[in-house]
Amino acid sequence: QTCALPICGNHVPLDEVRGIDVLGNMMESSIVSPNRNLYGDFHNMGHVFISYSHDPDHRHLESFGVMGDSATAMRDPVFYRWHAYIDDIFQEYKTRLPPHALTELSYDDVSVTGVQVIPEGGQPNVLQTFWQQSDIDLSRGMDFVPRGNVFARFTHLQHTPFTYTCPLYHSRRL
Repeated sequence: QTCALPICGNHVPLDEVRGIDVLGNMMESSIVSPNRNLYGDFHNMGHVFISYSHDPDHRHLESFGVMGDSATAMRDPVFYRWHAYIDDIFQEYKTRLPPHALTELSYDDVSVTGVQVIPEGGQPNVLQTFWQQSDIDLSRGMDFVPRGNVFARFTHLQHTPFTYTCPLYHSRRL
């Protein structure tokens, strides 16, 4: 079973081959989005509308709230509700697709022979973590006038950069 969407009088199937791309291009507007005038930029505009919910008609000339800035959006509890809703749309799409066959998910002539994490300047498979202090501007969505911006310093867990490798075994030349 596939879903179809009306796009300027036509239907674009949300099938198992390209459907996830079509849906994603509708949720995040871009040049490849089908009918941008109809579907808009659902995910990002949700952030914007929520960030102006405290002054929706701009009567009080308030700046946008934390949901309007990607650097601070996660500070608003509604961020997680909004993203759960976006995820639910994709999950609903996926439940309408036929199940994958085992042949679509496996490669008979290829197998993973190991996995290794390699931190910069460290031993393989030993991740290096440390405490780091960072500063954040709290002025988004909060009024500190006339004092100006307010910064907070917090301590959080960090790790050294790392790469990982997954060696493959090919039973025949690809």
